[in-house]
This record gives sequence, structure tokens and C-alpha cells, in this order.
Amino acid sequence: FIEEVSDSKRRAYVTLCKILSEVEKFARAGVQCQLIYKKILGLLQENGYENKMPHHGGHGIGLTFFEKPVIDLESTDVLELNRIIAVEIGIYIDGFGIRIENVYCVTDEGLENMFNYPLELEHFILTESR
Repeated sequence: FIEEVSDSKRRAYVTLCKILSEVEKFARAGVQCQLIYKKILGLLQENGYENKMPHHGGHGIGLTFFEKPVIDLESTDVLELNRIIAVEIGIYIDGFGIRIENVYCVTDEGLENMFNYPLELEHFILTESR
């Protein structure tokens, strides 16, 4: 973001952060990727963003940048223990889009964030003083 962030963009960003947090707890070894995607879509709908994410919800990371498992409605993939995955969720409305992506290690308890960089919106607002 540059300078000001409108209320609608701020709300969308905060919603994505909350959904990402929910997915971190829900997704774990043995969970079907299709169920993870349905969880993401359900949370988007609950927050007023139905049909506002026109892409997959994530994918595996390995020797190439985009591998199985794929998190989408058509996927038959299941998360495997210790697999590295990216979860990427987005909201696209009013001529703009916001996508948040984190990289995780799949555990039995949930997803372990591999980088833990800050997600607070203020870290992503560019001003002249920066």
C-alpha cells in the first residue's frame, strides 16, 4: 500500500490474516487439501467475500516452485507430515487484490510457520518517510 489504506482494503487485509490463522490450526498431516480449500472459501463467505478468491489456496514446495499437494476444490491430495507447503489466500474486489502467502511445515498439530515475518498492516504501508 502507498500512503493511505481505505477502510475496505484494511478490512480485507485483516480478514485475510484471520483466515490464515484459522487455516494454520485446521490444516495438519492427514487432512485432505480439498477440505482446506473449502474451509478457506467458507471463512471468506462468512466475512462477506464470497466468490472473491479466483485461485487455488496453496501448493507444495520442493524442487520446483509449484508442486503437489495442491489446495483447491479438485484436489485429491492429502497433507503429508513434514511436507513444506505454501498457503496463499486472497481477496479481489473493487479493482484491487490482496494476497497473503506463508510457507509452512506440515505437522500433526497444525502448520508450523517457516518464517514468522510480521503480518501487521503497518509493515506494508509505504510513506515518503520510509
